[in-house]
Amino acid sequence: MTCRSCQGEVVDEARFCRYCGTETHQIASIHRDRGARWKYMVVGVIAFYAMGILVVAALVGSLFVFDSAAPIAGDFSNLLTALDVEDDGDAAPEEKRDRNDAYRMAASSVVDILCDDGANGSGGSGVIMNADGTVLTNAHIVLRDVDGAIAPADCVVTLPDPITGRIREIYRAEPVLVPEASDRYDLAFFRIAEPYADDHGITYGSSTATFPPFWTHGCRSRDVQLGDAVRVFGYPAISADGYYLTVTDGVVSALPNDDTIISSAKVSLGSSGGMAADKNGCMIGIVTEINWDEGDTLGVIYSNTIVDAFLSDPLTQQTL
Repeated sequence: MTCRSCQGEVVDEARFCRYCGTETHQIASIHRDRGARWKYMVVGVIAFYAMGILVVAALVGSLFVFDSAAPIAGDFSNLLTALDVEDDGDAAPEEKRDRNDAYRMAASSVVDILCDDGANGSGGSGVIMNADGTVLTNAHIVLRDVDGAIAPADCVVTLPDPITGRIREIYRAEPVLVPEASDRYDLAFFRIAEPYADDHGITYGSSTATFPPFWTHGCRSRDVQLGDAVRVFGYPAISADGYYLTVTDGVVSALPNDDTIISSAKVSLGSSGGMAADKNGCMIGIVTEINWDEGDTLGVIYSNTIVDAFLSDPLTQQTL
């Protein structure tokens, strides 16, 4: 073998030239081959791991595809045609946003009513009827004297933040009973007056405020069926002393012939005068009382039929 540097004769097994010390061509070729093999090994390892990742990704993807495309065990299409209710679980995002807006409007319009005559107090909930601040509520939350007339008392109405349910504004308010009609329907009004001011003269409302009227801007429904979802907005004393808007859910439990609605949605003292809404956020009535036995309670709701009868009564029209 000839040295590639000095051209001297070198035995085949020699690693270096004995004349100039240069690495022999054979060894250099071996080193180059090893380098090439090393590169191939690195490329092979990378390719192996890349292939493994692709395989894992394909397996995971196939699991998701399988899950979403899992076949139904049996044909139930004949049962679907017998359904007589709408299932809105897959409602479009726009419909869900509309429904949330309706609930938010309800939350904005349901107020807390508190009265104190120095000896006694009363409280309840109410629904804002118009932008001027007329609030519909139950007549039984109005403080009265022994003759049934409105007792002198200081009353305030609090407006909530519809997102948190916390108090946002406070106003003074005056109760309004409709002769005969309020006793007949157990419904009455409060009129929102000037902003409430504390002992330091700080006010908690606006003197030019317009109020969020659900009655004229929200939706109402008379299409109430047994088992329908019910959401109640009010200020029950059992919830944080009744100072925060509280929402409870239930269903229509019974539909008596007297146009009331019995619901499993939780109500308690302070819920009177609050709003009951359906699954679309439309008002179905005014919460009025609690029915209870030894084990459970049910709420009684005056349907929109009763509310409309009260509002259309000639005595109510004269009062308003």
